[in-house]
Amino acid sequence: MKTKYIALFRGINVAGQNEINLDELKAAYEENGFTNAVCVSSGSMVFDTTMTDDARIKGKCARIIEEKFGHDILVGVLSADELKDMMKHAPAWWDEDPLSKHRALFMIPPMTSEKAFQLGGIINPEYEKISCWGDIIFWSAPMLTLSEARWSRIKNNKKVYDSVIVKKATTVRQLAELTK
Repeated sequence: MKTKYIALFRGINVAGQNEINLDELKAAYEENGFTNAVCVSSGSMVFDTTMTDDARIKGKCARIIEEKFGHDILVGVLSADELKDMMKHAPAWWDEDPLSKHRALFMIPPMTSEKAFQLGGIINPEYEKISCWGDIIFWSAPMLTLSEARWSRIKNNKKVYDSVIVKKATTVRQLAELTK
């Protein structure tokens, strides 16, 4: 039986770095046994597989990119069911205000949400909101005061950022639609 999965990539096709042709990436996935592959330009892939072990799927996804394209990038995977559960548990405020930035931060093991909170520090509640479900963190902050939001600078915290894949709320919703 096949299960629908999502591979989340960090750092492909960003500012001219780690460029990958998405049609070639789709073909590489299908050549390696994944089916019904759909690339999302924001650095994600939806596909079907008979594999059931997340760690093995993640490893295979990373190997395809490294062997075919020569890029060693951070990869995370979750099943369509996990994404569906995530969306059910998203806080009501997440992705509601059009004048705010909304992100989902996916922890890549061994990073956990708890550890990310410890290393990332306390939020500035006047300027940002944060919540988690499992090892996914939901974050929002108004664009007008973004510079005041502590977690808007998470890229500067290598202890956290090296083990996190950040996706826009619009991308997460697009992925959820593709998995229906």
